[in-house]
Amino acid sequence: MSKISFKTPDGVMGGYVALPKTLPAPAILVIQEIFGVNKVMRDLCDAYAAQGYVAACPDLFWRIEPGIDITDKTKAEWDKAFSLFGAFDVDKGIEDLKVALAHLRGMKEVKGKVGTVGYCLGGKLAYLMATRSGVDASVSYYGVQLDQFLGEAKGIGHPLMLHIAAKDQFVPPEAQAKVKAGLRDNPLVTVHVYEGQDHAFARVGGEHFDQAAAALANGRTRDFFAQHLSAGGKAAAAKPRTVKMPKPAAKTHAIRFEKTGGPEVMQWVEVELPDPGKGEVLVRHTAVGLNYIDTYHRSGLYPLPLPSGIGLEAAGVVEKVGKGVTALKVGDHVAYGTGPIGAYSEARVMPAEKLVKIPKGVSDETAAAMMLKGLTAQYLLRQTYRVKKGETVLFHAAAGGVGLIAGQWLKALGVTAIGTVGSEEKAKLARKHGYKHVINYKTEDVVARVKQITKGAMVPVVYDGVGKDTWERSIDCLAPLGMMVTFGNASGPIAPVNMGQMSAKGSLFVTRPTLMTYARTPALMQAMAKDLFKVVASGAVKIKIDQTYRLKDAVKAHQDLEGRKTTGSTVLLP
Repeated sequence: MSKISFKTPDGVMGGYVALPKTLPAPAILVIQEIFGVNKVMRDLCDAYAAQGYVAACPDLFWRIEPGIDITDKTKAEWDKAFSLFGAFDVDKGIEDLKVALAHLRGMKEVKGKVGTVGYCLGGKLAYLMATRSGVDASVSYYGVQLDQFLGEAKGIGHPLMLHIAAKDQFVPPEAQAKVKAGLRDNPLVTVHVYEGQDHAFARVGGEHFDQAAAALANGRTRDFFAQHLSAGGKAAAAKPRTVKMPKPAAKTHAIRFEKTGGPEVMQWVEVELPDPGKGEVLVRHTAVGLNYIDTYHRSGLYPLPLPSGIGLEAAGVVEKVGKGVTALKVGDHVAYGTGPIGAYSEARVMPAEKLVKIPKGVSDETAAAMMLKGLTAQYLLRQTYRVKKGETVLFHAAAGGVGLIAGQWLKALGVTAIGTVGSEEKAKLARKHGYKHVINYKTEDVVARVKQITKGAMVPVVYDGVGKDTWERSIDCLAPLGMMVTFGNASGPIAPVNMGQMSAKGSLFVTRPTLMTYARTPALMQAMAKDLFKVVASGAVKIKIDQTYRLKDAVKAHQDLEGRKTTGSTVLLP
């Protein structure tokens, strides 16, 4: 073993160092996992030295217990490792790494640039070294808790590469989504996601070691350091090689149902994932929107050929482009809200014309939460009945996903919005989202309150996504020549309309619009999405995600949605 010592303000920190055959050379600071400077870390140092770098691994647990050298093979060692992880002071660890970085720069064996590479705990520290130090390049393997430090991303001043295990048991999908969304617009950051891989897939001899994935990740790391640390010596002579991307998996997972019914009919199953054809792209979903129309499809209210997928709205990243597609490229972040059915999936092939690019400043989760509901609000307020400044309108289910978007949009347009809700908690939420007047339909007379608010004039339009339970009250709230816009059936479908009643109550108009009609062509859909993104980007409409569920827990999400336990927007995370 080649020992090295680093003098810190608080004492001496030990470590391991490996030297290349040709000196001086660029250097790599290898940052340990939670098992100390063990054989795995020493072997990594030796491997980087073989590539032409001075490679050093400092003993970051020296403040707790110097000389930790354990494996991942026994429960006792795991318990010890987690205990050390819990006691570790991240800020002091970064200061120790800065000392080690300065030490390497001052060694006679080192010439040129110095990088860092870290694994697990070290992956987090490698990211933080990229944000807090002047290290020349950093690589993070399955770094934990990175989502908690995204606020520091503005400090990244040199190239950073992240290797993320898609099935990482220590980094849940929602955390991965935040990391990818938070860093995707940074030109210095490269993110690679390894589908189907668990934490420490590159740890030789580990439980989740995958030779193919490890080779791919390590090849990318080698090329990355050769590109960014090259400053003479053997490492500089290494030519970056092209790493061939693996083909998308032949299978993926999705929610399917073979018969209509309650939430329990939905099943999490493995399905085929074909290559995109002409005019199509393969999208890897990062977030899926939950909408009430999904329950209509599942229950059979809106019949679908069976067996069927489910879901109309999602966001994700383009992984593969079919022939004839010119508007999209691999790596684009896209969203859709008008189907086709099947959004409840990890990945799927989509018609390119159904997708819109997500603009900068909007996360994938936000896009997935807003597309169907936001486009619905767009056609209701700007097309079905185009509201005018100074008007007063009634919107049922004000605390629902569409309702919260509509309330803010109406306020921005100078329209007085009256909203109905079923609880005081939801009333408070509606008021915060633009509704000047909120009526609790369980404790108040809706028609009487609307009459009072409008001083007897009533309203020119009622937007009703509830259906059967609110139909009669909605009609009675309309002014002569008013429009009844019934766009949903949350309480069940309305009975056949008595047109004589429409005449008797003031020559009323009734319409049953659908998003699919208003967005029936790509040009119309793109124009609607542009209007939606514009109002969101202005800050007039804010998209708040109140609940998230794992995609495979869609049954629970539907139970809560139909049980009216949810508010606002809900997102399912693959």
